This record gives sequence, C-alpha cells and structure tokens, in this order.
Amino acid sequence: MSELRLPDEIWATVMPKLILRFNLPEEQYEAEAASKAQDILAGVTDFMAWIRNQVKYMDIPESKREVLEEVRDQLYLYLNDHDIQGLFE
Repeated sequence: MSELRLPDEIWATVMPKLILRFNLPEEQYEAEAASKAQDILAGVTDFMAWIRNQVKYMDIPESKREVLEEVRDQLYLYLNDHDIQGLFE
C-alpha cells in the first residue's frame, strides 16, 4: 500500500494549525491553563446548563430562583468582560 505524500505548502492550506509556545518553567501556569482550557469550558458549560435547568424546570422557592438568576447574570458579565461569552452560546 503506497502512502499519499503532499508537499508542506499544500498541508498548510488543508490542515491549519495553531501552535502555542511557552517558556518553561517560567510560564508553567499559563501552559497548564491553556492545556486545560477545553475542560474549563466544559465545566462552565455544565454549570450554566445546571443553573438553566434549576430556574426553568425545577419547583424551587422564588428566593432561590432569584439567587440562581443573579449568579447566572454575574457569570455572563464576567465571561463578557473577558471576551469569551461567545463560546457559551
């Protein structure tokens, strides 16, 4: 079986890459944060879905509903402040 080999300039248009580089150990925290970004995104998404389900579907006291809505609204403000709210829509 022969292998298809394309020149690097073609691969550059077919398979774009994003390469993050860190100076270790000085930027260890930043490297770990970048490598865990997808997990962080999943956790925040799950938390937002939980709040939505609590507010929309659960029979909870109005005071709890108001607190959850306030937490949700504040979370959206923080996400917007850091220009990442669009990842959760």
